[in-house]
Amino acid sequence: MKRNKALVLVLAMVLVAALIATVGCGSDKKAKEELRAALDKVEQNIANLTKTFMSGGTVPDVKKAKDAFAADWQAVVAAAEKVKGADAAAAKAAWEKLDAAITALPDDANLATVGASLLPAVQELQKVEQDLRKLVGTSQ
Repeated sequence: MKRNKALVLVLAMVLVAALIATVGCGSDKKAKEELRAALDKVEQNIANLTKTFMSGGTVPDVKKAKDAFAADWQAVVAAAEKVKGADAAAAKAAWEKLDAAITALPDDANLATVGASLLPAVQELQKVEQDLRKLVGTSQ
């Protein structure tokens, strides 16, 4: 009788462990899908920001382009926090660096100043986006 109870207990523990593993995998899959969707959204925003300052846009234009995707990038950070192995801190830091670089630009800055100030920050943001993209894959 004791042996049967022990066997039932062991089987119950195995079942619970399997259930937890299955639910955990589902959560990670959903989290990756959310991160992938957030990355898809910001990909065009990064291109628009780069185009704005590379094609002679004014500093107010660049600030407007940055503001247009601030919430989308924050969605990337929030989604990255839920994905195992994603570096959400790097995503947050890259945004803070870009935000600080753009905020520091005087509205009358010339194109050379804008490019020199922003290119490293944009490249860092793109690298983080690419690293996260490698983790979650591309959209189907």
